[in-house]
Amino acid sequence: MSFRLQVLQALCDVLKGVEFTVGAQTHSLADYTDGIGHTAEKVFRGRVKYGDSDPLPMLSVLEDFKSAPVNLGSAGNTKGVLPFPLLIQGFIRDHHDHPTDPAYPFAAATIKALLAERVDQFNILGFGNGCPSVMDIQISTPVIRPPDGEISAVAFFYLNVTLTLAEDFESL
Repeated sequence: MSFRLQVLQALCDVLKGVEFTVGAQTHSLADYTDGIGHTAEKVFRGRVKYGDSDPLPMLSVLEDFKSAPVNLGSAGNTKGVLPFPLLIQGFIRDHHDHPTDPAYPFAAATIKALLAERVDQFNILGFGNGCPSVMDIQISTPVIRPPDGEISAVAFFYLNVTLTLAEDFESL
């Protein structure tokens, strides 16, 4: 299996642990059992389209369009350290009077979960410190947006996250 896919799966598992409170209601991104007894998710990879039947709140993890040239060093070397830019989007039912208010604690809880993974700098996302591994997680300031009918019918946030990977390009 691709190392990058393993990283995305591990990242999504971390995000499934996000919990936060808006008003008196506590929200969890853990998998749940839907109305017909199937296990359903609230954290998705590689999806850009969502509908009214999707659960709220939910997160989407996408690769960002940013790309950086890779410096592998001397000829014959296949290993390198490079950025893996990601975009995390969070969607939540908006507040009637102040549409973006619920997105703030949601974004904060998402950042907190990501920061917890940085605590053990030699085992980020459980990959150890060899090659391949995740060497760091960089997190941007979230951008909170109201529903606009174009991108989303509910409040949402964007969060740029860049993972620094040590990997062997022969095993991408």
